[in-house]
Amino acid sequence: MKQVFRYSNRKEVLKTDKTEGHFLATTQDKDFVELLIEAEGEVAAHPLPIEVTFYVISGEGTLEVDGASVTMKQGDMATVSANAHRGWRNNNTEPLKLLVIKAVS
Repeated sequence: MKQVFRYSNRKEVLKTDKTEGHFLATTQDKDFVELLIEAEGEVAAHPLPIEVTFYVISGEGTLEVDGASVTMKQGDMATVSANAHRGWRNNNTEPLKLLVIKAVS
């Protein structure tokens, strides 16, 4: 076993009235972040200079990438290219929980 990352050691990296982000871990080539978007919450579209993969842990939400949107549900996964504008919207009554896997450059 090379490394163990404890959930209790996560660090807050984003906090608004409807969203929370917690940094979970870094490996040699990836960062892992848990993102929680409450009902009617959103993360505004923004670009990142790295590829990002989203895995829906629970709930349902809308992923917008460069103006195109797709509904994502529990168990769905999407990869977004570097520099694409990406954002999330939760129009549901239940929270949306995502695992965000960021490529480390």
